[in-house]
Amino acid sequence: FGIFAETGRDTTTVQSFGGSWSILRDGSLQLNVAYNENYNQGNNQKDRTVGPSLRWNIRPGSHFDLSYLVSQNQTDQQDSEYTTLSAQLRISF
Repeated sequence: FGIFAETGRDTTTVQSFGGSWSILRDGSLQLNVAYNENYNQGNNQKDRTVGPSLRWNIRPGSHFDLSYLVSQNQTDQQDSEYTTLSAQLRISF
């Protein structure tokens, strides 16, 4: 949690949380979750992102990442929401 305040500038508050869990004993499968929220009082803007992700360490030097991101932006004039799904496979020889 953080508060950023300066003379002559709008105050911004920030909240960030995250965690991870190794699903298998050897740590080859990991679940991660992240949450981030920013609020700017001056223009009443709130930005929020939530992003779970999964990493499978196939073997040393090779892994597969899968992530899903939800981003919400709210202002007095407009609300918007974006979702992103991404996958990446990296194989080293």
